[in-house]
Amino acid sequence: MSRNAVGGGGGAPPPPPPPPGGGRGGGGGGVVSRNAVRGRVNGPPRHTVRRWALVVVALVAVPLLWWWARPDAAGPEVGSSGGRAADALAAAPAPAASEPAPAPPAEVSVPSVGLRAPVVAVGVAEGGQLEVPGDVATAGWYRAGPVPGQASGSSVLVGHVNDVEQGPGAFARIAEVELGDVVRLRTESGQDLRFTVVAREQWAKSEVPLDRLFDTGGAARLVLLTCGGVFDRDSGAYEDNIAVTAVPLDRAPG
Repeated sequence: MSRNAVGGGGGAPPPPPPPPGGGRGGGGGGVVSRNAVRGRVNGPPRHTVRRWALVVVALVAVPLLWWWARPDAAGPEVGSSGGRAADALAAAPAPAASEPAPAPPAEVSVPSVGLRAPVVAVGVAEGGQLEVPGDVATAGWYRAGPVPGQASGSSVLVGHVNDVEQGPGAFARIAEVELGDVVRLRTESGQDLRFTVVAREQWAKSEVPLDRLFDTGGAARLVLLTCGGVFDRDSGAYEDNIAVTAVPLDRAPG
């Protein structure tokens, strides 16, 4: 996920699984013994054939289940709302820090949509790309920015939507998040932080407000960032980004 294109990852939706190989029957060599006169053909016992048949069925069924349950091939789409509130957070004066920042995040969850993922710290890779965890079920906290729960600034968590090999990603259901939903963060020290969603937005990658999303000033907020929109098979990337912005629950607008 490039910070200049903020996203880019997530992986293409997988193609339909190929039919099982091996042709008909599954072997046996076609060697006929004298027992063939009695209607028998050399080959594996019936229980072995049944066992291999079950294995083949499982190998076919698992990819099919992933194909049916995968995120939409076009990527998630959201109706943007709360953009003005998110802009206002960036413009707000930063309060004076009254206590030390919390420990780094260890887990993020949005109970209303069943989103739950471990969190690891990420940085910027060579070429200016924002790192995204290799395990698509894991979210990454951009460690060069504010720690979630800090007195000011935008804390960014980034995650995949899906992956052709690993399946649905940590933020596969982010498009289902609604304004007012609660986002929970558990820190490495065991502290439980709660935020409430005030904005959900989608932009073409050329229009993503990077300065606002990665802002270190303004009011404290948490940003969940992922990909969406149309998947470009030539570039291997989704064309849009989706961001969900949340504020500490005790500072949510009344």
